[in-house]
This record gives sequence, structure tokens and C-alpha cells, in this order.
Amino acid sequence: MNVYLAIILYIVSVVAGILALFAGKSISKINFLFLFLIHLLFIAGSIFATTTGNKTAGYTSITSLSFLFTICSGLILFGISWNSNVYVILKFYFSLFSLTLLLFIFSPSRMINFLLTAKYADTMGKTFSLGENYFLEEQTSFMNGDAAIPHYKLVQKHGMFHETIERDIVFGGNLDSIKVLEFTEGKTVLVRGYSGKNTFVSSEIDSVDAAIKLVKEKKDHIERKL
Repeated sequence: MNVYLAIILYIVSVVAGILALFAGKSISKINFLFLFLIHLLFIAGSIFATTTGNKTAGYTSITSLSFLFTICSGLILFGISWNSNVYVILKFYFSLFSLTLLLFIFSPSRMINFLLTAKYADTMGKTFSLGENYFLEEQTSFMNGDAAIPHYKLVQKHGMFHETIERDIVFGGNLDSIKVLEFTEGKTVLVRGYSGKNTFVSSEIDSVDAAIKLVKEKKDHIERKL
């Protein structure tokens, strides 16, 4: 699922919901229930794709689309419901989708992950603990200069906030595991990353060492994770 497409669809749905709320016209209950039925079909598709994930090929993209359309349709129906004579319980149900806007403002990256994976997590990629609240996280692909090679970033977690120490750390492949060779608190950490390569005739494991600084040039600066 394309990240940019998900963001565009979400923003368009937010705008459409707001316009429907303040400038839209009331629709009949029958028309609204028809739209509600479509919304339920998106929910059913998302649940089916998730529960049969191990059996259905390409379930990841199906789940992403179904869940994304569930959120987007819910946002649009939020505006329509409050401008129409429909059941109050439906109005409050669709109001829950408007709360995703607060999540988006609080942490755009988490919200994007939520739209694409249905999981409100820090990152869509792999995460490796380095100790002392430092973590090596896979960057979102659209933030990589070279999408073919996974890029990683070093973050230090301070409760709800994350301080990004360094970005665009590469190991030449997709990491399967890491080993901390040396950890000098407040200075550097030496990490060995292991990447597996499978071919028709053999399986190989490559390792690359990387020395990563534990501090930025500007210290004591905590930023929200974007």
C-alpha cells in the first residue's frame, strides 16, 4: 500500500467529512443506510483478510485497503450523519472516527502506521533494542533516499516522546538481528548487523559493523517523532 496514497485519501476524507458536517445537505435514511452498508462491507473485508491472513495470498494489501477505506468512509459518514435525520447511536458511532484526527496531529507517523497496518505502533518496520532506552528502528520507506536498501534510525525513548539521534543508518541489507559489540554510555555504540541472503542453492549471512553516536550535535533536545 502506497504511503502517499493513504495520506491523500485520509486528508480528502477529513475535508469531505467537515464539508458534509457544515455545508452538506441532509439525505434520507434509506440513502444513509445504503452508505452505512458499504461501510460495513469494508469492515467485513478487513476482518476477513486479517483472520485468514496465513491462508490468503496478498492479504497485507487487502487488509490495508479495507481498513483504510473503513476509516475514510467513517470520516465522511461522520459529517453526513450529524447533518441528517438518522439514529443518534449512528451519529455517535461515526463521531469516533473523527478522533483519528487528534491521533494524526499528535503523531503523524503513528497514524500513518495505523492506516496501513491497523496497528497504532511507533514504526511499521523492525525495531532492535540497544539498551539504555536506545532503539534501532527501520525508517519508513518514503523517508529513504534509496528505497531498495533499508535505512535505520537511532532513537532514544523518553516516555511518550522519542529523540531521534541519527537517521539513514545502513547495513547493506534487511537486518535479521543485531549484536551490540560495545556500548559507551553517552558517546557511541558499536553494532553488528546480520542480514540473510537466500538463493536457490545456498543461504548466506552477511554482517556489517556500524559505529553510531549516542548524542546529537544539539544536546538536550527532545522532539516529537514525525
